[in-house]
Amino acid sequence: MSLKAQYDLRRSRVLVGLAERLERFLIEILAAQSRIDRISARAKTTDSFCKKAAKKDSGGSKYYAHPLDQIQDQVGARIIVYYPQDVDLVATYIADFFNAIEAKELGPDSDQKFGYLGKHFIIPVPSDVLPEEGTKDVPKHFELQIKTMFQHAWSESSHNLAYKDDHGKLTSEERRMIAYAAAQAWGADRIFKDVVSGRIFTDAGIIH
Repeated sequence: MSLKAQYDLRRSRVLVGLAERLERFLIEILAAQSRIDRISARAKTTDSFCKKAAKKDSGGSKYYAHPLDQIQDQVGARIIVYYPQDVDLVATYIADFFNAIEAKELGPDSDQKFGYLGKHFIIPVPSDVLPEEGTKDVPKHFELQIKTMFQHAWSESSHNLAYKDDHGKLTSEERRMIAYAAAQAWGADRIFKDVVSGRIFTDAGIIH
C-alpha cells in the first residue's frame, strides 16, 4: 500500500475523530481563560502530509525516513486569542497543563523583516482523547499553535497564496506586498497591546 493510501486510511479511521475529541478537550480545559476567540483542531490533509513526507534535506536525502511515525502534526490544534498578552497567558497555561516535548516561538529571522508569528508546541496526545477501540495508528503527539487574530488572519491568507499550487508562483512584488501586510498585522497587534496594557480587565469587562 502506498504512503498516500496508508495515511488516507489512517486519517479517515483515526485522525478525524481524534481531532474532534481533542478540540472538545481543549475547549473544556481552557473554559476559564478569557479573551480566547476560537479553539479548533484538525487532521492534516492527505495532500499536505504527502508534501511534507516528500521533503528532502540539503544533501538530497529524504527528511523523514518513516513519515507515519515521525511527522508530529498529523493532528494540529489552534488557539486564537485577542491580544499579544493573551498569547503569553495561554502559552503559560498550556506549558503548565501539558508536558510539552517542544515549545518554540516562530518569527522572521531578522528584526528588519515581517512575516509569520506564532507560538508552537509539540505535545503528547492526552489519554482523555484516545479512541476506545485502542491506540493503533494514533500518533504520539499533536501540534498546538497559539496566535492572535491578526497573526492568524495573515498566516492563513499568506499560506493560501504562497503554498497552493493553483495560484502559481508569487512574483517579487507580490511577496513584498504580503510582507507589508504582515507589517500592518504586527502594527495592529502592537496598538492593541499598548492600549490593553493601560487597562485592567475582568471577566465582566474593563474596569479602567
